[in-house]
Amino acid sequence: MPSFTMHDLDALWDNYGSGAKTSVKDKLVILSALEIADKGTLEFNAKTPCELIGAKTSIVNYYFGGREGLMAEAAAFVHDEWFRLVKNCISPKQTDPIKQLRKLIKVQLSFALQWREMAVFASYPNSSPLIREIYFNRFGQHTKEIIEYYLAVITQLIDDARSGKKTVIDFELGHVPKHKARTMASSLLAATSFSWSVHGLFVWTAGQHAPSQKLEDKKFSSLTETFAVKHHINTIIESALKI
Repeated sequence: MPSFTMHDLDALWDNYGSGAKTSVKDKLVILSALEIADKGTLEFNAKTPCELIGAKTSIVNYYFGGREGLMAEAAAFVHDEWFRLVKNCISPKQTDPIKQLRKLIKVQLSFALQWREMAVFASYPNSSPLIREIYFNRFGQHTKEIIEYYLAVITQLIDDARSGKKTVIDFELGHVPKHKARTMASSLLAATSFSWSVHGLFVWTAGQHAPSQKLEDKKFSSLTETFAVKHHINTIIESALKI
């Protein structure tokens, strides 16, 4: 983990926590997420975030039941950060649905670039069977509601783009109009494919697609990357709009 000054830590609490009121538990979760983003899940050491805030390592067992519980909490925290960014980029007014789809893709790729391995771990908390069990026991329902919300948004945007409409998306987490989505079966199927395709690009952007990280010609990779990503985004959107 990069070295932090007290000023840096205060900025983290302001950005990801409750400022000066951020609890010790939340501080450990935030710092653990950053540690995993920097070192990866296998190299994550629960002692590091404790040392940064001057806490005893026994506090990890007290709050989280152990290293695995802390990692599960970090995954849930970052998944919530992903959802916050996605929700904030959705226009509260009538807008061009294709531009909105493109914006949703770009904000997710920026997120993947920022959080690296932690971004993927937040979507797939499968480093061990115990972490997966803890995660879904504690956060399974919440995660389900987030995915339902995201899929409903994409479904509505695709349906609007196909029909020339501009629907205001005003539903909230946990209150998704599922009955409405079922009336747009074709758009719902397209939204599912859209989500899978975007997530593949998300994993690649996070640097977690091992084969493409071993390209020998880094100059060639860098030269073509921007154009390849732009082309792939266009392809994802075009494919989603086909009826």
